[in-house]
Amino acid sequence: MANGAARTRQAPDREMLRAGGECDARSRFSRRNGKQAGFRWGRCLRAFVVGNFFMPSHRPSPARRGFLLASTAVCLAAPAQAQTANPWATPEYYASQALRQINAAAAYAQGYTGAGVTVGVMDAAVDGRHPEFSGRMVPGWDFLNNRPTGQFDNMPDDSHGTHVAGIIAAARNGEVMQGVAFNARIMSVAYNWRVTSEDEIFASSWNYLAASGVPIVNNSVGMNDCDRAPAGPCNVTSYTRAKVEAELPQTLAAMRATARAGVLMVFATGNETQPHPDVLAGMPYLVPELKDTWLAVNLVSSVDLAVSWGNRCGVAKDWCLVAPGYNILSTVPLGEGFGLYRGYDTMSGTSMAAPSVSGAAALVKEAFPWFTAHDIQQAILTTATDLGEPGVDNVYGWGMLNVGKAVLGYAMFTGTTTLDTQGMTSTFSQDISGAGTLIKTGAGELILTGANTYSGGSWVDGGTLSINGSVASNVYVGQEGLLRGTGQIFAQLAVAGRLAPGNSPGTLTVAGPVLMSPTATFQVDIDGTGTGTGAGNYSRLVTTGPTGTVEVAGTLAPQLRGITGSATNSYTPTLGTTLRVIEASAGVSGSFSGLAQPIGLAAGTRFDALYGANDLSLIVTPAAYGTLSVLGLATSRNGTAVGGALDSVRPAAGVALTGSLGAFYQSLYTLQAAALPATLAQLSGEAHASAEAMAFDDARHIRSAVLERLDGSGVAAAPLAPGLTASVWLSGYGGWAHASGGDAAALYWDASGFVAGIDAPVTEMVRFGLAAGFGQSSGTVGDLTSDIDNTHIDLAAYAVAEGAGWRAKAGVAYGWNDLSMTRAIGFGSVAEGLATKQDGRTVQAFGEISRDLVLGHAQVSPYANLAYVNQRLDAFAETGGVAALSGSAQTLSTTLATLGARLAIGLPMGNATVTPNVNLGWQHAFGDVATEAVMTLAGSSPFRVYGVPLARDALVLGGGLTYGFGNSVAASVAYDGLIGSDVTESSIKADLRFKF
Repeated sequence: MANGAARTRQAPDREMLRAGGECDARSRFSRRNGKQAGFRWGRCLRAFVVGNFFMPSHRPSPARRGFLLASTAVCLAAPAQAQTANPWATPEYYASQALRQINAAAAYAQGYTGAGVTVGVMDAAVDGRHPEFSGRMVPGWDFLNNRPTGQFDNMPDDSHGTHVAGIIAAARNGEVMQGVAFNARIMSVAYNWRVTSEDEIFASSWNYLAASGVPIVNNSVGMNDCDRAPAGPCNVTSYTRAKVEAELPQTLAAMRATARAGVLMVFATGNETQPHPDVLAGMPYLVPELKDTWLAVNLVSSVDLAVSWGNRCGVAKDWCLVAPGYNILSTVPLGEGFGLYRGYDTMSGTSMAAPSVSGAAALVKEAFPWFTAHDIQQAILTTATDLGEPGVDNVYGWGMLNVGKAVLGYAMFTGTTTLDTQGMTSTFSQDISGAGTLIKTGAGELILTGANTYSGGSWVDGGTLSINGSVASNVYVGQEGLLRGTGQIFAQLAVAGRLAPGNSPGTLTVAGPVLMSPTATFQVDIDGTGTGTGAGNYSRLVTTGPTGTVEVAGTLAPQLRGITGSATNSYTPTLGTTLRVIEASAGVSGSFSGLAQPIGLAAGTRFDALYGANDLSLIVTPAAYGTLSVLGLATSRNGTAVGGALDSVRPAAGVALTGSLGAFYQSLYTLQAAALPATLAQLSGEAHASAEAMAFDDARHIRSAVLERLDGSGVAAAPLAPGLTASVWLSGYGGWAHASGGDAAALYWDASGFVAGIDAPVTEMVRFGLAAGFGQSSGTVGDLTSDIDNTHIDLAAYAVAEGAGWRAKAGVAYGWNDLSMTRAIGFGSVAEGLATKQDGRTVQAFGEISRDLVLGHAQVSPYANLAYVNQRLDAFAETGGVAALSGSAQTLSTTLATLGARLAIGLPMGNATVTPNVNLGWQHAFGDVATEAVMTLAGSSPFRVYGVPLARDALVLGGGLTYGFGNSVAASVAYDGLIGSDVTESSIKADLRFKF
């Protein structure tokens, strides 16, 4: 290589020839603006004058001067460009020639101007005094003159760097022209072409820029030996890697330094009419590790055609594109230029194309501050407008720079594309194609709004990916990733992290299977009961098509507060609210392992999940069925007790409810709030406690029959005959009863049976006897659809002693109970018939003292009665369904004390006696009067329920009529009743007595 072969891309003869010969009418200013219209005249004339008289080293031949003169006339005659309604498309916008072609106004309309981005210009020093750069020059270094560069530089050695910088960043200030990124900053770093070794020319500048932290460097420079005779290497294919490593080690080291620093290097391809770029722009061809941070730029004319002498993309086509570089108006050092417009001039060449790309890169970097050099490169390449042969070709590479699209993000994934948004939120609005793969990593959110067809799939390894458009390939969400959006996935979705449809509440649609792993979280934003997007709605996952299955696992996480987007964050669902959050066209399977209850639920409520064959719903249920009072629901104490038992075996929220237990709770969850108290009362099994009261009442019949047998009211009707030592008696009864109170449902029952006995005197004053009875009763707790039957057999022994008007009675009895119960449970889809059998026994001891007072035919007998009753019902276990109860043994130990009087009047009727009688007394119960049962549901904690109580105090009321047939037979009929505040018991009895 010859020393000095490196150079800025100066315009050759033919550039100036064409500069005079082409004047694009579309880039001229309106005649309505006299200043700018005058500049059009100056621009056209300057192309001719400068080309003929002020560039003697490039002065064209006389024939070419004639061509220039004719071309200038044509330029002057061309019509002015009509302005559009676009506020960005001003005369200043059109003046530079390039902005229209690269669609810059579309980028400005998105709000991007290059603000906050610094572009390095590795070139001749930039004239920092120029007002187009005011306040935006960052200190740099001039390696040629060994001095700083910056805002107040003196006249630079060459106008090239200033012209390049103006294309990148000249201000939008209403003066002459503007740059692509008119709010960007410029760092000018001038290279030293006076060094002794060609390898040293650019190395120091690039090392400086790599250390400075600038993200983009424009390199409108080249390195070739085309001017040597015979010609030396003119493009990158003339070199080998070994050659550049041997002859350009410092150059390669500096290039690698920029790559390590994440600098996007933008190079002009060169103006040597080569099929490939020069060695700098084409270096990744030899050193592939540079490819991801490199851009090579060829030029096109004002009508988007490649200029013949611009080096083609060739072997660099994969990192190459084209931009306007022909007759580009831009800044030059103050004092240079033409006429009234000193500080501005036109130039042509790939040197003028590259800075449009660098300015575009600044806009892209502003749009996506987290973009790496490779990301900027890919956004620019993949959004380029295809020119020439379809696809990436050797002339135009990817095509024409389109910065209006580049600021919208990638348009193609060509390989594995890893994007770390570094905590920021960014949107890709393109329809992204390609065979590549997207990997979203790091904090922050990436939003896809286009109809994306890239085939390599999407991996969300970190942060958030929001699909608001569509993707055509599989999506995988890693454990640290979050998938959101309101768009469509036309493929499989697999989730190990968090899936949260919507951005605020919204619906994500998947036309394929969805698989959630045990580490997954399904987040549902809830801001109302609507199924739309945003405030007042809730999030949904919907699958479509024959493969649209959803297999759930992990955690279900509804969210009521802290919802992003337009949600009100104030919605509180009421009890019973049901939200269908998954709709699967081909079925739902699996189960979440739990549900994370959100902040914002009403006190006393929680969310549960209802699994259907093709859907999954969230429903608001009581947080505890044992504390429904916090929800304003009045439940009985028995309902509260069974509610606590239900809570103890209640499945974890979110878990699939399977089998009979699942059906039971699913039906319970779907009940209307008003139906809950009655349902809990039905489930409580309180009839088991009330059965004690019925059995207790059944036991009184033998006691009552024995005491009545020994009652003095019947003596006159059936005196014991001399010589006969035994009497036989028979008492039959039938009656009905009602008991309520104790916060229990009312129990109604009827009873019937008989008692028979025999007794005989053992002394002159004492008689002793034995009795046996059989009875049955049938009760119903109608409000709880419960029926009770009790069959009992009783044996008793008794005695009576009497004398001088006094009578003392005593007896003991033992009874065997055989109870059976049926209960019907019905709510929701639950319909169960429960049944149980239960044995029991009753032990009684009783006695009475009375005094007979005879007043004519009448007899008054005051009495005091005392009875001790001990009742035990054995443990039981219902059968017939999931609501079946098991209960422990139940006992009652009660003492009954009664004070009262009987009145009997004997009325002779021939050989018989008719005796009307009345009994009136007051009974008080000591000991147990509450009936209760301790039970469990299958697997639940024990709970205690209370039935109808025994009467603590009650009126004893009786009355009847006895008919004595002679001296050996007596018959009677009587009413026997007990009336308490909550208990009413009534019986009709018939007695028959024999003596022999």
